[in-house]
Amino acid sequence: MIHQTTNLFLSLSVLVINAFADKCIDKLEGASLTIILDSPKQDGDALIWKCDDKVIYERKRGKESTFPANVNNNGSLILTNLIPSMSCTYKAEHHDKVGKLMKKVTERLCVLPRAPVPTLVVKCSPTGVGTLHCGSQSITGFKLSWIHNNKDINEKSNPFQPKQHGEKDHYKCRLANSLDKQDSNEVTISCKASGPGPEPSDFKLLYNNKWMMAILVGAGILLLVLTVSLVLVSCKNHRLQNRKPDNEELRLTHLQDISTGPPPLKQTPEDRGRIQTQEVVPDPSASQPDTQPPPPPAEKDPATPVPQPRKKLNLIPKTQDCANSDSI
Repeated sequence: MIHQTTNLFLSLSVLVINAFADKCIDKLEGASLTIILDSPKQDGDALIWKCDDKVIYERKRGKESTFPANVNNNGSLILTNLIPSMSCTYKAEHHDKVGKLMKKVTERLCVLPRAPVPTLVVKCSPTGVGTLHCGSQSITGFKLSWIHNNKDINEKSNPFQPKQHGEKDHYKCRLANSLDKQDSNEVTISCKASGPGPEPSDFKLLYNNKWMMAILVGAGILLLVLTVSLVLVSCKNHRLQNRKPDNEELRLTHLQDISTGPPPLKQTPEDRGRIQTQEVVPDPSASQPDTQPPPPPAEKDPATPVPQPRKKLNLIPKTQDCANSDSI
């Protein structure tokens, strides 16, 4: 029984020590803090300050080292213009000139950022339902709460669709941490049904939908191809219609050429001389006299007309006749 009691006491002691060790001094960004050591400076003493395991101040045998930390004569650490990066566990130890520990201190510091001023926006749906959106540049690390007619309501969602949205219903949102809080502007919800038309937010949702964008792009490309095809077909038909009169004129011209015959060829003086030379060549059979007796005359038929003999054309030119007469 005594052994169990002792174990329980030790466990509680450990929990209490851990609770005090984890206790943090919360300070707002930009504030100042002095961690009290309350151990006056002595001749030949030694003092050291650490932020976690990093040395930020040291004094040995009365001589201070070059560290940016500010320490007063009582050994207390003075911190000004705090920023979140200065959050750590500060430790100090003060020894006398023979090395005996006179005093030490340990404090944990937590520097919290200031709460930003949120912006409250009302968005109305086509059916007349209002939605509240509470936003800020940096909303993480802060507690969000909703206020209806200056009273906190048990609602943590963002965005938020309140059930009460009359003219007398005022809403605002709040961002807060353990040291700071900021409220947004106060708004009232006055949404009305505006028909089936989509809101800009719906267009934005449509834009963010990749599948819908792919369908729209495909439809646009198909429409462009159809338009180009129609233009090309129209241009081809237009050219064919312009060619029909030209083909008709060519056909009529060809028919006229066939009916009138080919145009006479132009003859040069050499061609005309060659033709005349061919025409004046005498026929040997024509120069010999005809020794055969003429056939007996046929009986004339009074009813049948008698054909007349053809007359020979004298193709011999005069120069040739003169030559023949000379030879005779």
